[in-house]
Amino acid sequence: MTKKIWYLDHGLSDYNEDVKSLAKSAGLLLVDGRITQDRTNETLDPPKTTLKTDQTEGKKKPKEEQPSE
Repeated sequence: MTKKIWYLDHGLSDYNEDVKSLAKSAGLLLVDGRITQDRTNETLDPPKTTLKTDQTEGKKKPKEEQPSE
């Protein structure tokens, strides 16, 4: 039997959960979905995950350079 594939749309570190462990416990093979259009053997019921929030929120933006006169 062919393993079902879980195509991730983000990097492993972008998730709050340990997606490697989730995939292993569900018997799924992880594939970076950003580098392939093929969805052969894609699981129809992937584990539920949440993305981490943007770590740059709330930080000051760098000061824009003033044009020299």
